[in-house]
Amino acid sequence: MPTVLRPDLLRAARSVVEQDVDGSINLMIGIDHRLGDPAVLDRVRKLERPNRRITIIDPGYSTAQPRGGL
Repeated sequence: MPTVLRPDLLRAARSVVEQDVDGSINLMIGIDHRLGDPAVLDRVRKLERPNRRITIIDPGYSTAQPRGGL
C-alpha cells in the first residue's frame, strides 16, 4: 500500500487487517512522501496481531520521478 501519510491511512490499514480470512495477512506500507503526520504510523503498528503483520518501508526519500526519484 503506497502512502503519503494521509489521515485515512489508519482506516485503510484497519480494513485490511480486520478481513475475515483464514491464514495470515502481511500488509506492506511504502512511504513515498511525507505529507501527513508520521504519528499515524504508530497507530497503524498497533493493529498488528500474530497472524496480521505490518511492514513499513520508509526509505527517507521519494521514489517518484516527479519528486526526484527513479
